[in-house]
Amino acid sequence: MHMNAGIRLMYFLVLFVITSGITPPRCRLPTNQGPCDSTLTRWGFNKDTYSCETFIYGGCGGTGNNFLSRRDCLIHCNGGKLSE
Repeated sequence: MHMNAGIRLMYFLVLFVITSGITPPRCRLPTNQGPCDSTLTRWGFNKDTYSCETFIYGGCGGTGNNFLSRRDCLIHCNGGKLSE
C-alpha cells in the first residue's frame, strides 16, 4: 500500500517539474502590430528562439504577447529569470 503512494507521489513530482518549465500560453502567441497606426516599440517573446525581442505595436488590438519592457517580457515568459 505504501509503495503505491510513493509511486504516485513520484509521478506527480516528475509531472510538476516537467510542466513548470513550460512557456505560459500568453508567451506562445505571435506578436502582432494590431490594426492601429502608432509606432510603439514593444517587447514580445519569440517561442522559437526563447528570447524577448522588440516589435512595432500599432497601439490597439494585437495579442497578449506584448510587453512594455524587456524586463516585463523576461519576468512573464522566461520563468522570472531576468537573463536569457
